[in-house]
Amino acid sequence: DIHFSLPDNYMAGAGDTYFSGKMLAKLGRIVVIASELRGLAATPDSDSFDLDDPSERELKLIVEASKEANLPSDEVMSATIARLRSGVEVWLNGTADAKFLYDGGWGGMVNCGCLFNRETQHCDNQYPNCPAFSDPGLNFGNGFYNDHHFHY
Repeated sequence: DIHFSLPDNYMAGAGDTYFSGKMLAKLGRIVVIASELRGLAATPDSDSFDLDDPSERELKLIVEASKEANLPSDEVMSATIARLRSGVEVWLNGTADAKFLYDGGWGGMVNCGCLFNRETQHCDNQYPNCPAFSDPGLNFGNGFYNDHHFHY
């Protein structure tokens, strides 16, 4: 769904990097797929497909279906990309409620962690109070370098 939006707390960087990252990845894949389908829909009509080749027959069907599909407009694509950019930048520009920090001891990036308050929709903690450094269960152990290949 091209209109998919992350929850407000994730857009503010108030939450864990694992689930917000999964949602950002979902939105990114939606953008890529929509862009590819729009490109196929813009393919000029052609009789140059080798219909004896099963893969070319299938490609022709995909191009024809793309031309008939209700694909997002330029404006919708731009708004979606802006939403994706905003959701990623909050983690990179230092404005996230749960900030990324450089851990000089191990030489890596970790997330401070967020004690999320459902009423305020923000973290109850702020750096240097980083619960991810003392709670191995918070954010799936992010502060302990657990599952960094999933988080980032």
